[in-house]
Amino acid sequence: MSSLPIDINIFQTLHSVTLCSGSPLDKFNLFISNNSIHIWILIILFTSLVQGKRGIYSFCICLAGFFIAWYLTDEYLKPLFNVPRPFLVIKESCVYGFKPTSGSFPSGHMITSSTMASLIYLFNRKNWLLNIISIAFALYVGYTRIYLGVHFPSDIMAGALFGALIATIWFYSTEYGRKNYDTLS
Repeated sequence: MSSLPIDINIFQTLHSVTLCSGSPLDKFNLFISNNSIHIWILIILFTSLVQGKRGIYSFCICLAGFFIAWYLTDEYLKPLFNVPRPFLVIKESCVYGFKPTSGSFPSGHMITSSTMASLIYLFNRKNWLLNIISIAFALYVGYTRIYLGVHFPSDIMAGALFGALIATIWFYSTEYGRKNYDTLS
């Protein structure tokens, strides 16, 4: 994973020591990374408002999906893989902001962001603008994690895949339960 030369090369291309100077871009990326959960909550709150009656349901499912993804990542996936962070592997890298102590693979920020973007898509398949915005935001959150020096590109790609998988399983499980409950009522 992190030992692959291509992963290290891509990381070094997207992350540079000169980027950790405290520039406005550094601060903006740190803000996005640190506040992604709050931004996602605002996004799903907005999407639930435009959905009408189904909005409260979708808000609750998305919020629960976020916390399920977060829990699975922290409790199971990161300890299972236990891959060192880039700043522990590449001496020239710097970290702008907090230095996480958990493993690097997969990216928790990307798993939760991919989960949210996927759930938003599954609830709003016809709203292409909303889907483009949520997918773009998820990708940007992943990019900030590389930019800040705390994840390899493979961590981000795996996080995107795990997040989409978690969202898909969660969405169809809850939809199955909802439909079966509705037929019993």
